Amino acid sequence: MLYYLWGATGFVYNEQAVAKCLPHAPVNSLAMLFDKEVVEKLSACGVSLLDSPVEVFPAALIYLGLDPNTEKAEDMKRVTELLVTLAPYLRRFDSFQFVTQLGTREICLAQAWSSYGNIAVFQGAESVCPQNMR
Repeated sequence: MLYYLWGATGFVYNEQAVAKCLPHAPVNSLAMLFDKEVVEKLSACGVSLLDSPVEVFPAALIYLGLDPNTEKAEDMKRVTELLVTLAPYLRRFDSFQFVTQLGTREICLAQAWSSYGNIAVFQGAESVCPQNMR
């Protein structure tokens, strides 16, 4: 089976691990990645964001209700402040290790490009669910 995905960013998560840490997790929302209370609870099972500001900043801007294409300094400052508050609860900023770490349960939630997220699913990370952010 061949999959070709390009340009979609979202997140993947382990259903059982997330449900154990946060039974009513907002799995259809960017709150999974950017709500401090959600990320703090999920930090017990591990949360990873992409190490790509080009992906993280627009997603955070959308979460904050701002234009993801903004170039306003005050909007960038708000995202930076948000990320600083989340940093203690993040396992890492990473763009590839999450593929195997979901399967080995080192993390339970990762921001991901769709193609890499699907690799995690297809490599046998049981109960890993991809979600599109946009």
